[in-house]
Amino acid sequence: MNANAVGTFFSSCRDAITQHHMRFRSAATAFFANARTQLGLHRAKQLDRDRTEASAFTVFEWIKPDENCLSDIFANLLDPALGDHGQGTLFLGELFRVAGIPMVEGLDKAEAWLEEDTWLIDNPLRRIDIVVRLPSFGIAIENKPWASDQVDQVADYVEYMRRCYGERFAFFYWSGQGAAPTSIMPQERERLERAGRLHIWSYQREVREWLEACRHACQAKKVDWFLTDLLGYLARSFVEMPRPSEAE
Repeated sequence: MNANAVGTFFSSCRDAITQHHMRFRSAATAFFANARTQLGLHRAKQLDRDRTEASAFTVFEWIKPDENCLSDIFANLLDPALGDHGQGTLFLGELFRVAGIPMVEGLDKAEAWLEEDTWLIDNPLRRIDIVVRLPSFGIAIENKPWASDQVDQVADYVEYMRRCYGERFAFFYWSGQGAAPTSIMPQERERLERAGRLHIWSYQREVREWLEACRHACQAKKVDWFLTDLLGYLARSFVEMPRPSEAE
């Protein structure tokens, strides 16, 4: 191949690249111009809808609940008698269903307690966030949306529930992304999970699934609106992370 042929080849390459860049720039300019137009139309329509829907308004942007406030909310929902939602055992029954726990008798007699002390074990100064007492079954929820568990914390709580209810209990560990508790030995954690005694939930997945199920079954509009706002708040606060694949 002589020098003229080589020069002609690279000249044609430059021309092709230049033409490609021009076409790409033109297409990108047209795309973003159309996107700006569509975005403007969408915003105008949204403003019209928000006069009657106020889609961005939520009470949770004002109260910005902390861990204790969220526990107060969940305890109220899970208590059929003292909860002011008027939905009876709906929230508790859906918790059993979503967790895959066989239903027990006496849901209407359940009582939800906050910060229950662990007086039956060697460390009596711990406090379980939520304990739901049923006539022959117990549910405990350790609520960790942002914090991590302390040394031996979950192991102590499981031991307390076992002393209270034998093997008729379920312990829930709720965290922002569904991380497993570190305060219990891995072998014991896995055994409890297989036995249906330990349920590790993420705010963005299982907790959301439970609240969605309750919202769909709820018959009170005020509670429906509250749950809708709560679900929106959780979706914004706890962005779902992809779960690792088996290969990873």
